[in-house]
Amino acid sequence: MRVRFGTDVLQDPAAERYLDWIMTRLDRGVHIWEIPDPDQMEASGWYQRVAREGNYIQLLMEKSAEMGAYPANRQIHSRCIVVGENGAPGREEENATFLPAEPAACYLDKPLSILVENKFSDGKFLKIILKAYGGDDFNEWYEQVDDQGLTYISGGGVTDLPNHIDDQMAKASEDGIPLRLVVLTDRDSDKPGGLSNQVGKVVACCKEHQIVYHVLIKRAIENYIPDETLEAWALQPSNHQSREKVETVLDMEPGERDFVDMKSAIERKIFKKIMEQPADLWTKDNLVLRDGAEELDQLVELILKEV
Repeated sequence: MRVRFGTDVLQDPAAERYLDWIMTRLDRGVHIWEIPDPDQMEASGWYQRVAREGNYIQLLMEKSAEMGAYPANRQIHSRCIVVGENGAPGREEENATFLPAEPAACYLDKPLSILVENKFSDGKFLKIILKAYGGDDFNEWYEQVDDQGLTYISGGGVTDLPNHIDDQMAKASEDGIPLRLVVLTDRDSDKPGGLSNQVGKVVACCKEHQIVYHVLIKRAIENYIPDETLEAWALQPSNHQSREKVETVLDMEPGERDFVDMKSAIERKIFKKIMEQPADLWTKDNLVLRDGAEELDQLVELILKEV
């Protein structure tokens, strides 16, 4: 996210400890620092104290100015947090979130959480998608910050997701901060546009709490496995018993392939095993051929907006 310091916190000695904490996150590259008025920043007592302790703040300020020179090229950090209640000098804060210094430090310390049914399988799927579709900005950022910037959490399957959302909401409310959460769930339907009852409850819960969510268009993550990846897995000697089943799936019409139960059609642990295939089989080109509706582009864009 983009972080700006309001005029009030720069003049408030009681806020300095929280600005110091926020700076550790900015220094790690988790968020970026926007400074509309460098002169006012340098004149503040907080800045002068930190500058006396070392030159890191000046170097970070120069880096922030360089990044701010090319905002149109950024794919991430579209959200803005203004620390304080009076706004940052010299610029309109459109769609910005204003937080006092203490809750802002708490909020900016938390990574974006992506809630999925199973953080091991679904989390790996999302890591593949984000790497393939996320672009240079995201991939450089994620390589640098890893789970300090984005993390995957899960409950006890789709039936537990509403409870998990309620728990996350309660924790955020207790901390006095907005909830940083994206929810991803399978469709769990054998036909286009359908939703299982449990997925419908997840959607209703997300809408009630105004949480960003995405329901996969296809049945489940297994239905997005590229043909090339399936073929390579089936050709391995240890998987010869599944070759005929894989060929049957590959021969299906796209509509049927999108909603077939892959665990039943091939084997229950198919996704876990296929995840072990080399990374060059999970290219964007291969994934696009399975995607079709540009859904994965939209999913990645949804997540990157929240980073």
